Amino acid sequence: MGVTHKKVERAKKILYITPYFPEPNKKAGSKFTYNQIKKLVELGYDVDLVSITRFDKLDIENVQLICKNVFVFKRDNYLSYFNAFVKAFFQKQSLFLDLLPSSFKRQIRILLNKNYDRVFIEHSYMAIWFRNEFGNKYDDKLRIVMHNIEKDYFEYMYKNEKLNLSKLFYWLEYRFLFHNEDILLRNKNLKFLFLNKDNAKKYNGLFLPSFPFEVKNVKEYAKYDIGYIGFLGSQRNINALKFFLENIWPIILKNNKNITFCIAGRGLRNEDENYLKKFKNVYIIGEINKIENFYSNNKIIIVPILESIGVQTKLYEALSYLKPVVCTKFALNGMPFENNIHLFATNDIQKFANYCLLLLEKKEIMEIFKKNLISLEQNIKIQIEKVLKI
Repeated sequence: MGVTHKKVERAKKILYITPYFPEPNKKAGSKFTYNQIKKLVELGYDVDLVSITRFDKLDIENVQLICKNVFVFKRDNYLSYFNAFVKAFFQKQSLFLDLLPSSFKRQIRILLNKNYDRVFIEHSYMAIWFRNEFGNKYDDKLRIVMHNIEKDYFEYMYKNEKLNLSKLFYWLEYRFLFHNEDILLRNKNLKFLFLNKDNAKKYNGLFLPSFPFEVKNVKEYAKYDIGYIGFLGSQRNINALKFFLENIWPIILKNNKNITFCIAGRGLRNEDENYLKKFKNVYIIGEINKIENFYSNNKIIIVPILESIGVQTKLYEALSYLKPVVCTKFALNGMPFENNIHLFATNDIQKFANYCLLLLEKKEIMEIFKKNLISLEQNIKIQIEKVLKI
């Protein structure tokens, strides 16, 4: 009598191409990429990573623990920028793509011979490059991860950037994407995964929440009343703080002069630090080593941004620590969270101040939000697995 062997299926293979190097504790793009690759591996897939970076110090060993193979390429150095600028200007090409090293392109060609089940590629400009190089041969396997509508992002950055060189870069990228991205998004044969649920609906794509929303409990030491955390080298974040401090903070202090405001994050310029220090009861604590300590030390968190560009990772983060959050409606655009169910969102100055005061006074409101957030956690997990599953 023969022995019946259970048939073991081979692990499905994924090629993941990204302009970020994935790291769990870095900025939003790197953190998102790390989490998505980790989720793909947890679903049982073998992932080969091809990454581009401009940094020298990378935690490659951490990524090698989850990926089958890791290939990292440095962007061409800044000495080649002049030629790339000229080429991008006259040929209406992407400056970023002109700086891709030939070794990166060569490695992609070699890897595509491995017959992957899926090819994930982040950002529309990378997808445009990929299809220019390889045509529609891999369209059925291609999954394009859209962090933003890039055209809108680069237009915003161009209009608001102060440094001339950076302004020129954003203008070149916007000009390149103005028609090319629309052509890409209109292609009915391609599948798009949007980090913004509104964009997913608009372009008939799939909504991929930008982070696995994992609820974490932290002890509250309540050193400060209101907290804000973000990259303080970003003018967008400084503008958000100015909006809060000039318009909302005076209303809060008028109601209670003892309330404190904590600002955390790296990259703060001297002139901005001097500006922030002018306000009463404001404490600037700089870069945080352990993020859980920041959330333990602040009773409520604010996200007072003034535009809907990019994914608000700090919103995910604060709510995952079950902190009461007050944000502008701009921060909520395209997110899986709902006003009055998971947090408070308003663009009205008086209401923003009132919500902060209400949450500081009535802890029972957050208990209702907590129950709703714990329920949302499972829904987001299901959505991510549904979208990523092959």
